[in-house]
Amino acid sequence: MKRSLNIFLFVLALTTSTFTSCKKDVVEQTPPPTGMFKVEFEHGFDCTEFSFDSTYTNSFGDSLNFTRFDYYISNITLGKSDGTSWSQPESYFLLKSNDPASRLLSIAEVPAGDYTGMTF
Repeated sequence: MKRSLNIFLFVLALTTSTFTSCKKDVVEQTPPPTGMFKVEFEHGFDCTEFSFDSTYTNSFGDSLNFTRFDYYISNITLGKSDGTSWSQPESYFLLKSNDPASRLLSIAEVPAGDYTGMTF
């Protein structure tokens, strides 16, 4: 009886040490650093600064006067110097020519990197 108890305790100890030694180490991954990307849009017409007070002439000789100039940009993609890119999901921005604050975009959570271009 004593021998079977010793064998039982030995098997129990062996099994316990086997299960506890197989525990996987949890590796905590830190997210990559991110930052804020800011871009300001400037408006122009035929290489001159845009103004609502001006009259412009297009290549056909037509005179143009603007009273309102609003537009959306979307699907912003930043290109890195290594050839990869980052795209902002579901990005839609309304820019208004007569509202300077709307022409300055601040995009958060942009992964750190050496960006060389932008498409939208």
